[in-house]
Amino acid sequence: MEELKEIFSGLETPVIVEGRSDVDVLEKMGAERVFSLKGRPLYKVALEISKSYDSVLVLTDFDSEGIKIARKLNVYLERFGVVPNNSLRAKIKNIVTKEGISQIENIA
Repeated sequence: MEELKEIFSGLETPVIVEGRSDVDVLEKMGAERVFSLKGRPLYKVALEISKSYDSVLVLTDFDSEGIKIARKLNVYLERFGVVPNNSLRAKIKNIVTKEGISQIENIA
């Protein structure tokens, strides 16, 4: 997981995750700007992000529900002019799924 620490500690792009425990894990790994969906409507999160950022990493879980959320959120983000960093999401997915992890909170 050292590779993930390197990714998150040098990451300047904000990260959107599903819940508070996901925020805690990423902050412990060095991520500085981590935002939780907290059950809020996805379009509101996308609008809020668009006011301050032009790119973002959507790091919802890699299970079917998390993938569904990521796809919907990406649509809203793009409508508001924010570019989701899907290549970094794919890279992180490859790293964690090799370890049998599908939920962000289980990374640490």
